[in-house]
Amino acid sequence: MRFPRIVPLVGLSLLSACSSTEPTAPSIVDDTPAYTFSITGDERLSGNGITLTYTNPKGYGEVDPSGQLQWTPVVLITLASIDVTRPQVNVGLIGPIEPGTYTLRIFGAPLGTKQEFYGSFMVPEIEGAQRNYVATTGTVTVTSVSPVIRGSFKFHSSSVLHIPANPDPGPALTPSAASLDASGTFVARPPDTP
Repeated sequence: MRFPRIVPLVGLSLLSACSSTEPTAPSIVDDTPAYTFSITGDERLSGNGITLTYTNPKGYGEVDPSGQLQWTPVVLITLASIDVTRPQVNVGLIGPIEPGTYTLRIFGAPLGTKQEFYGSFMVPEIEGAQRNYVATTGTVTVTSVSPVIRGSFKFHSSSVLHIPANPDPGPALTPSAASLDASGTFVARPPDTP
């Protein structure tokens, strides 16, 4: 019977193959909430730190064609330093929280039915004023949602809104032309239950 002879030869060849190579370390995936970002254009800087995640059941509102204000839940991921005087990136995920590519929110489409996002880069100024660059093009790619939300983003802003420390309740503020590119990666806690 030839079968018993084949098994030891296969086992021996596997053993010799294993013993001739160096052992490999197990792959370690860090699920600690963290981020990195890089900003180029009108502002130039980079940052890293710990992400903050918040689910807001009325995170994004928009007036529909009939004039009614419609709300949809948002998972907001904030990339900010503990130092509140430092710039921060905000990414709002609208629609199903699942792996995939989120495109920039387009006004007028049904809310919360597909993966969309809004994003901004905010720079604090003295005495509570700020410069806010809102994404005008870009994507957010989510690669996993459990046990953490893991992904990357890349967006461009073509305008900046200068917000004073105590905005006048009068006329709306007008954005100025700008050119800013933001990109980065994040690991964030899964959305909390609203």
